[in-house]
Amino acid sequence: KFFRILVSEAAFLIWKLRCERRIVRENKPELRYRRGVAGRWRGAMDKRLQHDRLMTGKVRFRPRVMKERIVLDTWNGLVFQQDGEKLPDNWIRTAGGLV
Repeated sequence: KFFRILVSEAAFLIWKLRCERRIVRENKPELRYRRGVAGRWRGAMDKRLQHDRLMTGKVRFRPRVMKERIVLDTWNGLVFQQDGEKLPDNWIRTAGGLV
């Protein structure tokens, strides 16, 4: 499941960057800085992680609720606390970010 998320988020970011270059910048050969692209990539993946965490809320998203086990199996090993320490086994309800 993580591979599908990775590929779809990468393709969408590449498409957005290309549209930005072609439409907004009128195809000027402007260099994209790696930090900017890397930051946008991290932001997109973090947004997806937060989306998956929210979709486990049984009351709020009853028709399309995701099982916590699926989210844990998908993101386990990729999510750490801000200080770099490992999160508890069920980290869905705790604060944390993608590192």
